[in-house]
Amino acid sequence: MSRATSEDHSGSAYDLATPEADLDLVAVGKGTRGGELLRRYWHPIAVVNEVKDVPVSVRVLGEDLILFKTPRGEFGLVYPRCCHRGTTLYNGKIEDRGIRCCYHGWFVRHRWQVPRSAVRA
Repeated sequence: MSRATSEDHSGSAYDLATPEADLDLVAVGKGTRGGELLRRYWHPIAVVNEVKDVPVSVRVLGEDLILFKTPRGEFGLVYPRCCHRGTTLYNGKIEDRGIRCCYHGWFVRHRWQVPRSAVRA
């Protein structure tokens, strides 16, 4: 025998309401609670063999970034635009300690530090 009910629960278990996602926890964009929490941990973002002489564009936790490997074997993961004029660093020249912007030549270290010598005119 089947019971007929006036409400259609469309397959919900035990007549419970359909659960909704808590965007406070599942959103991983910059400035969100979940995103700020996950940025405190290491994440595998690429295989070492994928990173060669040319910078690689990657998307991590909703942010577009540039991944590169210096001739010294150090890896860099930086914002894809130069802080000076906004030119893409994807076309930048990889050097011993970082990447150089192709437009005005500003140098960005692999840990996103702009040396004082790059700022002086």
